[in-house]
This record gives sequence, C-alpha cells and structure tokens, in this order.
Amino acid sequence: MINVRYNILIYLVQLGKWRKMITDIGLGFITIILSLAVVIVAWAILSVPVYISARVLTMGKIRFTTAMLASLIAPLLYAVIVIGSLLLIDKIGIVSILLALIVAPIAWLWVYKRMFNTGWLRALGITVLSFILFIVFAWMVSLILGTILPDVPMPNPTPIPLHNI
Repeated sequence: MINVRYNILIYLVQLGKWRKMITDIGLGFITIILSLAVVIVAWAILSVPVYISARVLTMGKIRFTTAMLASLIAPLLYAVIVIGSLLLIDKIGIVSILLALIVAPIAWLWVYKRMFNTGWLRALGITVLSFILFIVFAWMVSLILGTILPDVPMPNPTPIPLHNI
C-alpha cells in the first residue's frame, strides 16, 4: 500500500504529469473552474440561513462574510473531529465514536460562539434557527421549482416509512 502511495506521489510531483493525469481522468480546466464556482455559490447560499439567524440573535452585529467564514469553519472542524474519531476506533474502540458524538457538536457551537461573539446558549440558538431557516428555504425552493417545472419528476423527500399506505 505504501508503494502505491509513493508511486502516486512521484507521478503527481513530476513536472507536467498533473496535467496528463487530469486529462486522463476526464477533468478539464473548465470543469474544475465550474466545479469550484458551484461549490463557492453553494457555500454562499448555505451561509444565508446562518447569517439571518446570527443577525437576529446578535441584534444585527455581524456581517455576511463572518457568517460565511463560520459556515466554512464549523463543518470542517466537525468533519476533522469525526474523521479523527474513526481513525482512533482501532485504538480506543467504540468510545471514540461516542466521544465524537459529544465533542463534534460542541466544537460546532464553539465556532459559532467565537465567530459571533456570543454565549453558548445563543450559539445553540443560531444553530437551531439556521437549521429551521434552511428547511423552510429548501421547502420554498422546491415549491417554486414544482410550480415553474410541473412536468419534471421530483423525488419524494418524505422520510416517513409507509407514508403511501
């Protein structure tokens, strides 16, 4: 396994080989740029509920860029903690997953607490309100798209089992 990683690293380091690798797997420069643009736009759109909830709960003391930064750092820190717990599962067992279930949400709240200069309770409020706002916005967008594009089949997002009976 180490030999394979070493060979891939050598392949990527060699001058000009990265371009060949990108074209070999079918990714062109335009595709990469468009993918980055989609990620940035999605990040900005997903930051709107965080911004609105933080603005409401902090009495308007934050900027949109702060909300964007918080909505970037919090999930990244969450992911690092969860991945770290999965890497530790061999060493400390299931305790690592239980620890991640406790530490990761606290880390998310800590990021909101630090970024928005609030207390723990207000950070929890920002998290809950932004989740609710995201659900409402997603529902409104699905209604609008369902009205504009009535013939396009939309998946049924209802997680209720046996809801058709």
